Amino acid sequence: MKIIIDGRECTCEKGEYLIDVAGRNGITIPRLCHLQSLPGQASCRVCIVEVDMGSYRQVVTACVYPVEQEITVYTESEKIKKHRAMVLSLLSAMAPESERAAAMLKYAGGAVPERFTRQKDEKCILCGLCVKACESVGAGAISMVGRGTEKNVAMPYEERAETCILCLNCASVCPTNCEVPSAYQSQNETA
Repeated sequence: MKIIIDGRECTCEKGEYLIDVAGRNGITIPRLCHLQSLPGQASCRVCIVEVDMGSYRQVVTACVYPVEQEITVYTESEKIKKHRAMVLSLLSAMAPESERAAAMLKYAGGAVPERFTRQKDEKCILCGLCVKACESVGAGAISMVGRGTEKNVAMPYEERAETCILCLNCASVCPTNCEVPSAYQSQNETA
């Protein structure tokens, strides 16, 4: 099947994710939470693109959008640039200590509006890659806990997790270089 990405004709298989087709053809779509080894997060929404289906256009998340028909994709349309800058503004307010999010925001030409509440000393964008990496090795020592503005990544009850195997997979996949959970650090000291 043939699709057009930013004016370039690309060949792909039906059901293949758009971000993979673009990457294979040398087209970079910005992303934070997408890793080949842990696909399907779609948490950060930085990889949004505009898809023209012929009769209408829609904004989709490239890392989880399967190509099902011939389409035209715009990775840097004015609409996408505006939406991506807003997403990065929100992520930068959520994680003001993240150098990567700040650099991406600067590149996108955005800024964190004054009305956004900035989290103090935070790097985490709550993408969940660390949780997925922990689950992938069978440990399940960390998870997303809380809801809304209280949501974070933690070991159960902020205490030592017996299932933690001290592999540091959680830290190795973090797109913003967060610290490992404090309960892990205290566990590591006693191990």
